[in-house]
Order: sequence, then C-alpha cells, then structure tokens
Amino acid sequence: MKHLLIDFENVQPQNLDKLPPDDTHIWLFLGVVHKMLPVSLVKSLLRFGERTHLVHLQKTGKNALDFYLSYYLGQITASDPNAQIGILSRDGGYDILVEHILESQHAQGIVRLANIDEVQYEKITATPPTPQIAGNQQPETAPKPHQSLSPYFQAALTALRQPDAFRPSRLHNLQQNLRKHILCDLLTGKIDEECMKIVVAITNKLKAQNLISINEQDVVSYHIGDTDLLQKIQRYILQIKPKNYADFQAAVQSRADAFCLRINQGDIQAFARHLREQNLIRQESGKIEYGPFPGPKPKPAVKQPENYQPDETMWKKVIAALSVAKGKRPSKVSALSNTIKAHTRCSDEETEKLFQHLQDTETLRVDGTKIVYLK
Repeated sequence: MKHLLIDFENVQPQNLDKLPPDDTHIWLFLGVVHKMLPVSLVKSLLRFGERTHLVHLQKTGKNALDFYLSYYLGQITASDPNAQIGILSRDGGYDILVEHILESQHAQGIVRLANIDEVQYEKITATPPTPQIAGNQQPETAPKPHQSLSPYFQAALTALRQPDAFRPSRLHNLQQNLRKHILCDLLTGKIDEECMKIVVAITNKLKAQNLISINEQDVVSYHIGDTDLLQKIQRYILQIKPKNYADFQAAVQSRADAFCLRINQGDIQAFARHLREQNLIRQESGKIEYGPFPGPKPKPAVKQPENYQPDETMWKKVIAALSVAKGKRPSKVSALSNTIKAHTRCSDEETEKLFQHLQDTETLRVDGTKIVYLK
C-alpha cells in the first residue's frame, strides 16, 4: 500500500491530480489555524474516498504537527512493513527519521518530497520488479530482511564525491552505475532482486537526505560538495541542539562520517565559530545555547532629580565639545557618551545625567542609536 503524508503547515498543494488514487492513502495534517481548504484540493481528495485521512491538530505548540506526523508514520510502518511512503514537506528535520526507516527497512520505501510536482506514482513506489526464476531453480542467496544499508551507502557516496567521479544525469543510469560499477564488489553473490532493492534503497536514501534531487523527467542533480554537506550538518545540529560542546563535537563528527566528509578538531572548532558569528549559537563554560536570541535590552533612562543642574564647569566642557560644525559632532549615542566622558572625566552615572540634560534642554534628541542635533 502507498501512503502520502502531507505537512500542510509546510506545503499547501492546490490539488493531488498527479497522484493516481488506486491503492494510495492520503494523510493530510492540518494545523489549528487551517479552517478551510481549496476547492481544487477537496475535489482531489474525494478521488481517494475512504483512503483520505484528515488529522486536524486541536492545540498549538512548537513542532506539534511534526510530532503528529511522526506518530502516524510510526503507526503505518508498524502495521504495514511493505508500505511505500512519501512525506510532502520542505522540513529537513524529517530526513533523520526517513534515514532511520530506510536503514532499519521498516518500510518497503520512503522518500521526502519537497513540492507537489514530485508527487507521482513512480516517485513513491520503491519496489523494483520481481525477476522471474525459471523452473524449480532456487536463488543462490535469499534477501536479508534487515540488512544494513550503511556499507552500500558509504561506498556510493564516497565514489560519487570523488573529483573525477562519473555522475549520471538520469536516474536509471545512476542506478545502473551503482549496480554494475560502484557497488559491484559489495553485491557479488546476490540475486538480481536483492541487488535492485539495495540500489533503489540507496538512491532513495540519497534523495531523502537531499544529496540528490530528481525532477519529473528523472533528471538527477547532485548536492554533495563540501559546502552542501556542511549546510546539511548545520541544519542537523540546529535540529538536535546538543547541550554541551562534547556532544556538539560528537554530533558533527558523526554526521561528517556519515557523509564521507573528512574533518578534524580544528574544522569542528571553525564550524562552531561560524555558528557563533552567525548568532546561531552561544557558548559559555562548555554549554551551548541556540538562537534566536533576544536583542540587547535598552538601558533605562536615567531619572533626573527635579531641577537638576549640572556642575557649571562640566557643562561648559560639554558645550565646548559640541561647539563644532554639526557634521563633526558625534552622530551616535555611544560616541557622544564617550565624548562627554573624555572631556569631563566624570563617572558613568554623571555622564548619563549630562547626556539626559542635553535632551531636556532640547539641545539634541535620540533617534534609535543616532543623535539628531536641534541647536
């Protein structure tokens, strides 16, 4: 049975006309705010009859819909190990779950689809045709039900990442290249059916992790350069959010190993520094916090005592510092505060009072962090 799970908060298709209704279940996950659906989508859903399932969240919450979808995905794979599944969502967080299902072979095939144009019968189907065995001939090697894909995936990605690698532009040619060349040693002794299942699973895993993309004409695009992989590692880290630097190092190293990307401790430190510079993480005493971070709190205005009058000598120094052409006066709050302090040599508290007195006497006004002079 085939299943399409739609994250409607993330992707909102107008119709499902490209998906034939036979033997296909549609699971539409709706957020609390979704009160109406497009008429064209409703007409498409009617084609699937009782195989249409609407899951409408009753409460809001961070990643609530993701949890709902993951729960129903687990129910599907538990009840139907031969399920062929597509997840329609641009959320890369599902890729980790897809990878686990592919690795454990809890479904016949599973892919994440980023847009409705990818949703076709052939895109969800992951089962290759079963080869015919003549007479009473028995296969030499029976397919292993829980065989790990890791060695095949590692070999495929390593080969495709070589600078001089042949990267076929068509899906069929890519699968043939995997079958006959890249994975030929690992597939030695296996029957054709098992070989094709492994090859299809590998291409699905490459697609699920967005290492390749495949359009409607089965043209393959590759996203396996170092920059592509570092971006995927970044998304992964921001998804799982390791709490300390040791866990951060382990997670980065693990994902790099999975992507056949060679890195060292210096590379990991540079990666952490890049995330800090982007204000995506903060590190303190080995602990890591994740953005978004609130902006700096504005300093409360200094409350002036009634009838405040600054020291006459200090005030004359402030006025003297500003007795220049407007274009040469300090243009920002921080610069003006520094100028006042430098000329008067007063405390921070007194500097704040003098700054406020300039505003009270309508000598200037503050516009955000900029100074506008009125005199």
